[in-house]
This record gives sequence, structure tokens and C-alpha cells, in this order.
Amino acid sequence: MAIFEETKKIHAKYSDKPLYNNLLENSMTNTNNAIPLTNVANTYSVTPIETIGSVGTQANTNYLMRKTDTVVSNYAYVTYGVDTVIYSSGSFREVVSVNSGTAFVLPGGSGSYTWANGYQTASKASSTTVSFRAAGNLEYKVNRSISSGFSAAGFSLTATSGNTHTYRKFHQISHTFSLY
Repeated sequence: MAIFEETKKIHAKYSDKPLYNNLLENSMTNTNNAIPLTNVANTYSVTPIETIGSVGTQANTNYLMRKTDTVVSNYAYVTYGVDTVIYSSGSFREVVSVNSGTAFVLPGGSGSYTWANGYQTASKASSTTVSFRAAGNLEYKVNRSISSGFSAAGFSLTATSGNTHTYRKFHQISHTFSLY
């Protein structure tokens, strides 16, 4: 059920953004009003989403830049990104703007997981780069059999209930998306 709680939070944060709603409509079929977290995560891509305006071969296009980092090999990862507007003409590309309000961090992997935000922000660093920064707490509830991987990755054991171990870690993200 934690997945649906996280999905509700994500949907509440982005549901008033036209680009998010276009992505959901174009990427999912017959969801019966349920939006699985995996589908939300998969809607973010580095491919063009929407052409805003064009003249000949020149166009401003919305891009959702994203990256996935492994936190615990084979068991835990975070995907993060932001909506940007890119100007493109032939092989030339330039960052026009960054919608910092769309910056997101989504955990994934084994067991149940949450991301408690400290902050997440993105900004235009140069004409060809976008700076992304985030910090927050990752929490994973996993089966005891895979818990040693979390200890090795710097997570702290915070609770044990039967065969389930709960691990937490303060996690920082610092990444520069580049057009070239």
C-alpha cells in the first residue's frame, strides 16, 4: 500500500501541470483511476514530449530529463529529473528554461520504500546544462535475506519486525544534465 501512498503524493504535486496530465493520458491505458508508481516513473523520459512552437526546422520542445542511480546494487534505486524547454535547430540545441517546480525524486526497488523530501531543485546552469540538486531520507523495508546489501551501502537499521528489516539513509543527489 505504500506504493499507492507515494503515487497519491506525486499525483497531488503534479496533477495541475498540463505536461504531466498529457504524459499520463498518452502513456497509460484503462487505469480505472489508479496510477501505479511504475507508470508515473516511466512517463519521464529524455525524449521530446511536446513541441511548443516551431518555425521551419526550429522548435522549442518540452523535455523531461531523467536519470536513475543505483543505491543498493540489484535492490534499490532512485530516479530523478525535471521538465525543461529546449530550443533545437538542426544539430544545435540550447536550454531555454527549466520548470523547477517539476523537479522530482522517485525511489524504487525491493520491498517497500519512501523518499522524505528535504529539498529538490533544478536550474539552468548554462545554455547547454541543467543543474539538479536534492536531499532527503530514503527508507526501505526489505526481507532479512537481502538486508546485508543495505548495511554495506551505508543505510542504518532502524527497525526489525519478523522477517522485515527497515533501513534509512540520508541521501543527496547532485547531477548536471547536459545536452551534448
